Amino acid sequence: MLTQAAPSAECQACGHEIAVMTECRTPSAFRTDFRPDSVDEDDLMSGRHRTVAAEGREVRLDAIAGCNLAFDLQHRSQIFRLNRGAATGEGDFAGFEVSERRTPCNLPNPNRRGSLQVFLTDQYIANEPRFAKLGRRVESTASEGPFWLAARKTTDSLFIAPTRRPPGSRIHRVGPLRPEGTGGILSVRAAAISATFLLVQRAALDLDIDPDEFEVLEPRRTRTLAGDEVPVLQIADELVNGAGFCERLARPIADSRPLVAEMIHSIVHDLDSYPLADFLPNVHVESCDQACYRCLQRYGNRAYHGLLDWRLGLAFLHQCLDADFSCGLDSRFDACYGLADWPTLAARYADKMRRLGSKTEIRQTNSGLWAFRLSQRDPWVLIVHPLWDVERPSGILASALDELGHQTRTVDTFELARRSWKVRRELLEHSR
Repeated sequence: MLTQAAPSAECQACGHEIAVMTECRTPSAFRTDFRPDSVDEDDLMSGRHRTVAAEGREVRLDAIAGCNLAFDLQHRSQIFRLNRGAATGEGDFAGFEVSERRTPCNLPNPNRRGSLQVFLTDQYIANEPRFAKLGRRVESTASEGPFWLAARKTTDSLFIAPTRRPPGSRIHRVGPLRPEGTGGILSVRAAAISATFLLVQRAALDLDIDPDEFEVLEPRRTRTLAGDEVPVLQIADELVNGAGFCERLARPIADSRPLVAEMIHSIVHDLDSYPLADFLPNVHVESCDQACYRCLQRYGNRAYHGLLDWRLGLAFLHQCLDADFSCGLDSRFDACYGLADWPTLAARYADKMRRLGSKTEIRQTNSGLWAFRLSQRDPWVLIVHPLWDVERPSGILASALDELGHQTRTVDTFELARRSWKVRRELLEHSR
């Protein structure tokens, strides 16, 4: 069992206060009733929230010369595979509650006459309907929980972060989702996860290994010495005690820069190598506006398929690599291969919203951005890129907001591509 934390604490990695801490427990073993049952794997994936995270210890980032990147290689890093239970709301999970049971077990009778029934004690069963028949509940023992399930291992981990966040960018909003906008933003978190899978799949090609040799950890944020919040991409060796792959990525090569920096530069700029050589042919660009099995999706990352987006991953890595890259806020969408057709996609999603309601109108602003409104009495909704900072707008974003008026709302293309009906419903509820 992991030690139970205090009710509140300060995160060693980013300095933010952790308001609520949850106890985690590692089961000593698992049990079965030996009865075969048909289980849909997709139901298991959707019914529980599983994640892999690194220990929240301080990350000592070393700046890499000639770019905006910094990295930290940690040996014997603690990695946790967490099962937080069913999702109960934005950023909240139910965890698990268990009760002590006396479980009957039929053993062969030494006299070979029937079977011998014994009872196993100290058996803890989850308080869920499908486990209701597993043993007799001990009424004198109170239910324990809720807590998360955790499996811990020690291995090598590699942490990559920008040394400075580009102006007008919100790439630091990669943390866990929290109500009232105090935590991460789903689309930014998806961009960071997509960027991490891009890096892992490129590293697997260069090292001639299977991508599953790396463990993709969910992103987090940290503070630089200057006090700036930046995102941290995290990967680890899959094997316990490390396999040397993260260490190889951190090893210096050209100009004393680590291999991982050269890989990220190639991912963003090299048209003759993966991923651009595979992603940019028209047959893929025209058919894939998020992710598919030709680009980022594979069986090993199926739990993240709903978040993956190859364009967002490229744009995220570009902003990490170059602190002066404005991600299209200067109208230069051709400066990044992940942005080249973003205006076209935004126009497509605007037209999609128009077709969802007979009174919906769309328009293109003078700065080239698209907007829609559900009726003439509703405010305009500006379509923005997921990595733009809408709280401190700049460039063409600021110009478009000034043109549309102070009541203008924003929605990013990540949400429109996946949940257009939900966006429309939330807008209608807000206008009532």
